[in-house]
Amino acid sequence: GHSIGVKLAESGVIVAGLDSIMTGTGKVEPAKESGFEVGDILVAVDDVELKNLGHAAAVLEELSRPGEELDCQIIRRGRKLSLAITPVYD
Repeated sequence: GHSIGVKLAESGVIVAGLDSIMTGTGKVEPAKESGFEVGDILVAVDDVELKNLGHAAAVLEELSRPGEELDCQIIRRGRKLSLAITPVYD
């Protein structure tokens, strides 16, 4: 599953929670470890603009590859930032 809880925003999705995932090697928190914060607005992943929650889920599913980083563009308190996250699977 995905480790970012989200809510709808006007453009992109709002990070509503940072979940942990149990893997074979223990509990990991990829979103938190990548620098995401509750309240961030995720607007694009690997230069694909996110339109809504369903689109975001489809984009993440399509682009996620074990061990390969995704480049996430976010807006935090009005500032645009770029964060890299490596997908983790349970």
